[in-house]
Amino acid sequence: MQIEKPNAIWWLLIVPPMALLAVLAASPESAQQWREASHLSLTQGVYQWIFALAMLAHAGEAAFAWRLASRSAQAPLRAAWSLQTLILGYPSLRLLLARLRSP
Repeated sequence: MQIEKPNAIWWLLIVPPMALLAVLAASPESAQQWREASHLSLTQGVYQWIFALAMLAHAGEAAFAWRLASRSAQAPLRAAWSLQTLILGYPSLRLLLARLRSP
């Protein structure tokens, strides 16, 4: 038994932007360089808020995935489902929900 993996496009659409957001939130120099290069007037504080909210949403989805998997035949895979959902969010959770609905 193994977990389903979302299409590779989800990994490309979610992981690199989240990594960039983490760098912009953590590094004042990177945030300043990005602001100058992109002509966006967002401050580092805005990037920090966006990153915090995104991580909170993904953590909540991962906790929900753990709970769902624990209460089903997916229990042995709950850590894998949770980790994948922590990284990708909804695309992973959607696959878990579909698997739980199928007979």
